[in-house]
Amino acid sequence: MEVGRIIGTTSLNKYMFAISKDKESKVRKDDFVSVVEPISKQEVIGIIRSIIISNQLLPDEFARESTHLDSYMNMYDFEEGEYLVGVVSILGHFERGEMDMPKYALRPGSKVMLTHDDKLRELMKVPDSKALDVGTIDVREDVKAYVDVNRLVSMHSAILAMTGAGKSYAAGVVIEEILKKNGAIIVIDPHGEYKYLGYKSDDTESEIHDNVVVFGIGKDAHNRIMLRANNLNTEDIASLIPGVTETQKGVLYSIIDLCRETNPEYTLTDLTDTLHMVLEKKENKDNDDELLGAKLDGKLTKLAKKAPVGTVNALIRRLDSLKRTGIVCNTETVLEELVKPQQVSVVDLSGVSENIRELVVGALARRIFYSRMNYVNGYGGECLEIPCLMCVEEAHNFIPRDFDRPVVSRSIMRKIAREGRKFGVGLCLISQRPSRLDQDVLSQCNTLMTLKIVNPIDQNYIRDSAESMTEDVINDLPSLNRGECIITGAAINFPMHVRIRERDTKPGGSDVDVVEAWKRYLGK
Repeated sequence: MEVGRIIGTTSLNKYMFAISKDKESKVRKDDFVSVVEPISKQEVIGIIRSIIISNQLLPDEFARESTHLDSYMNMYDFEEGEYLVGVVSILGHFERGEMDMPKYALRPGSKVMLTHDDKLRELMKVPDSKALDVGTIDVREDVKAYVDVNRLVSMHSAILAMTGAGKSYAAGVVIEEILKKNGAIIVIDPHGEYKYLGYKSDDTESEIHDNVVVFGIGKDAHNRIMLRANNLNTEDIASLIPGVTETQKGVLYSIIDLCRETNPEYTLTDLTDTLHMVLEKKENKDNDDELLGAKLDGKLTKLAKKAPVGTVNALIRRLDSLKRTGIVCNTETVLEELVKPQQVSVVDLSGVSENIRELVVGALARRIFYSRMNYVNGYGGECLEIPCLMCVEEAHNFIPRDFDRPVVSRSIMRKIAREGRKFGVGLCLISQRPSRLDQDVLSQCNTLMTLKIVNPIDQNYIRDSAESMTEDVINDLPSLNRGECIITGAAINFPMHVRIRERDTKPGGSDVDVVEAWKRYLGK
């Protein structure tokens, strides 16, 4: 369908066209148009970035002559001189399954046609085995929008939006789709939103009910996340001890080093037992040198001389208290139970303190990454055969930009962002505060699903961090409606304004109807 003609000067990446009077209702921003390039005869496809209104009888400069404006306007029918102009960014022509930029500029006067739906489906096509159905093209409801699961997972991604714009809803769609490809997914869930994946909106079991396993923290959890002391580094353990002093931390470092030398599989109990041995040394009681060995016994004696009794006793009390939480145990969660094909493992961290959340996320991420590295490289130690995707909700809390306080999950997440692709560990960061995310990590997310964002600080931060975010895309973010997003980057062939499809499962974290809640309460 012809909708207009090219006007003015054209370039290899942009042109304008006058929209035919009878086709004005058919032409919309973000729609796709095609022009046949006269030399190569190739169909050049572009996207309408904006629509402006021009009037030949009222040039821009005329407004300055305001004294004559009234009499001038009485002389003409200005509607006759008015026309709509579409401003088009050229995507290229489709050759050998890829978009190539044209070698010749388009000629003024050329016909501009709406790109046929079948051509858009061809442009959007992803092999069925790799295609995730995330929704439809916003301006073409009959054209599905697909992203490539391999690129989405292995090259990392981010789902960014302001509060209430639908980022968790969009994340749920992505998780549902990856599960259809037999994916292994771990969801870090600070607020308990994703445990509803096993249900439909009417609270009946969803089709993926048996594929959703919820893991919790503490002794009351049905599926517990349990961590062994020897798989935590010193900073991890120190972060779990509120108010630990620098002196106590120094003694803790020494005790961990001693336990690591005597038994690489040491437990929390081994740490407290060794601290008791330090107290016995300070009281000049004999230890069993044969068990420790002369070298280690000498280190113990040296530590006993410099460690104050109060410090050692305080550490024993704190470690005993940590043991009672049930987080650090003598056994640990089997990794193959957490990372399984056709399974979404939701790590429910709701009701857990901030430092425990960070510790659990850091410890799990570190264990998954190094187990995959061991498997891929054929190293010894714990191995994990299954590649996986880690979806991190509220990612700015686990990988913050600012270094004003220690966050134990930050360093391993940065490492996964840089090296996870080689070992099949993908990240999907979900955040309502992009400007608080670590910039190096965000820059490694090669696919962005960006929903409505109006904060200019967040907009500028995304622009500076992500190569795929052009000025046109950034300018469109404030005008997106709930459930609409712009997908850019490696997993899609070109930037696309997409309407997210309806979820098959129950969304969590919906807004509270406060008026209805007040009314219900009074009705009691």
